[in-house]
This record gives sequence, C-alpha cells and structure tokens, in this order.
Amino acid sequence: MASETVNRNARTNLDIYQNFAEQYINKTGAWDRAKYWTMFFGLTFAGSAASEFIFQNMMNAQGFGLTFLGVTLGTAMFQYVLLRLSSYRIAESMGGQRVSGQESKHAAWLVKTVAELSKSAGLSAVPRCYIVPTGEKNAFAAGFRAEDSIVAVTTGILETLDPEELRAVLAHEIGHVRNGDSRTALHLIAMNAGFFAVLRLALNLVQSRRRGDEKNDKNTLAPKVILLAIGAALSLLGVLFRAMISRRREYEADACSIAFTHNHKPLQSALRKISVNTKQPMARVLERGRDRESVLSNPSNSLMYSHMYINMPDMSPLLSLFSSHPPIEKRIARLEELNRKLHGQ
Repeated sequence: MASETVNRNARTNLDIYQNFAEQYINKTGAWDRAKYWTMFFGLTFAGSAASEFIFQNMMNAQGFGLTFLGVTLGTAMFQYVLLRLSSYRIAESMGGQRVSGQESKHAAWLVKTVAELSKSAGLSAVPRCYIVPTGEKNAFAAGFRAEDSIVAVTTGILETLDPEELRAVLAHEIGHVRNGDSRTALHLIAMNAGFFAVLRLALNLVQSRRRGDEKNDKNTLAPKVILLAIGAALSLLGVLFRAMISRRREYEADACSIAFTHNHKPLQSALRKISVNTKQPMARVLERGRDRESVLSNPSNSLMYSHMYINMPDMSPLLSLFSSHPPIEKRIARLEELNRKLHGQ
C-alpha cells in the first residue's frame, strides 16, 4: 500500500514537470523563422534600393543595387548552406573535439548525461558531444535538427561546476535543441553574415584610393561613406534583432532546465559561478579575447556565435540593448519565480 502511494506521488510529480515543460516548448518555431527571414529580405531590398539610388544620382553608376543584393543574399545563403551541412564545424573551428565517452571520465559522464536529458526532453536523437579545450566557462548547442545537433562544453566549465550544476547547464542546452533555438541561432548567423559582408564591402570601397586622381576620389567619397552608413545601420539592426530574439529564448531554455532536471537551484548556482569571470567591462573581455586560449570570447567568434553561449559578459545599460543574454540576476530571479509557480506558491 505504501509503495503504491509512493509510485502514485512520483507519477503525479512527473506529470507536473511534464506539463510545466509543455508551457515552455516553443511551438511557433517555423512561424518565428518566417518572420526573421521576412525582416532580413525587407532590410536587404531596402538597402539595395537605397544604394542604387545613391550611386546612380551621385556617381552616375548603375547596377550597384544589384551588387549590394548579390553580396548580402549570396553571403547569407552560402553561410546558411554551410551551417546546414556541417553545424558541428562551429565547435571544431574553436578547437573542439567530438567525444564518444571512451576518452576520459569527463567525456563518459558528458555523453551519458546528454543521452539521459535527450530522452527526458523527448528528442528523436541524441546530440553529439564536443569538448572545447579552453579555460572559459561556457557551453552551447547548434544544429538544425536533433539528428545533426551538437552540445559543446568547455574544459573550464567541466572543471568548475559540480555534476548537478553541469547537468542543469546541459539541460538548458538540450532545451535549446528541443525548442528549435539551435536552428534559429544558425539562421541568425547566416542573416548577420550577409549584413556584415555589405559593411565589409563598404569599408573596402572607402579605403580604396586611386593614385593621381584625388579629385575623382573626393567626388566618390560621399556616396561610399553613405553606403558605409547603410552597411553599419543594417549590421546594428541585425545584432539588435538577434539580441531581442536570443534573450527570450534564454529564459525559455532556463525553464526547460527546471523541467528536465526537476530542480531550479543547480542552474542558479551554475549561473553564479559562470558569471564570476564575466562581470567586467566589455573592453577587458575583448582584450582577454585576443588571448589564444580565449577561443569563445575572441572578437570574431563572439561577434558571430555569442548568442549561442549559455552566458555572456554583463554590459552597461546602453549596450545591454545589444546583449544576447538577460542579466544573470534577472535569470536567477526568474528561476526562483518559475519554481514558485511550478509548486503553486
């Protein structure tokens, strides 16, 4: 009789967490991505029309709008196809190594835990596991589907967090895969790659000089600078849009961590430990990012992939508009609020 009561209570408790998880599983992923791409194409065609008008009227040069369009869409589509075929290369580009569980105790535990959490999350396949050899304390997930997804962790986070905290972090990353966030993150990388390509093109045009033709250079400088401003504006809008999307997804993945682990405290503790080295001015983080050991926070990787990380440095109130993560204090408070909601308090 006692065992039946225990089993009934256990089933009830499990149902509570399953129902809780359902509230935070993203069911509008395809519609969201359609909106993202609509925004991307809208901004791209607007930028193309503006650049065509500027160069035609100020330099009597036709067809630059098509060049603008080709560079933006071509770069975005190339990046999209590349990520679609091999999203695991993000981890490998940082020096990450795929582990099967035979390499070490850490690797064995990592592979086993990801498999357990994938089952709890109802994934159709278990993501591949990667370990990135850096002292930075971070983790991320990538992939278009569960079948081609990866979960990557750094040696720094493996050596800093205890097993329960690590499990909570991995549950957060599995939440991203389950919600389709890892797919959305790759879409955003492709979109922003297109905008950054235009900015790079504009910078090259502004810096180009013709020897012995200073008068012509002066006449063409104004439209080039305007094109540079358009490229910069599109890039900033892309980063801002990415940040707005990613902040909401981080909260949802935190909720999934509670649902999959049945405990909110390990993730709270993990976030506190992870944030110790990130509560510093952005300039210092960028300086540290030039270190060969800081592969995740170096300027190139940070610019393209930071929205995929479990945590990023806190920013000033103004720059926080461009932050892809909510402040740690808000995430911890939100976890506490969700736990009270879960238990009807």
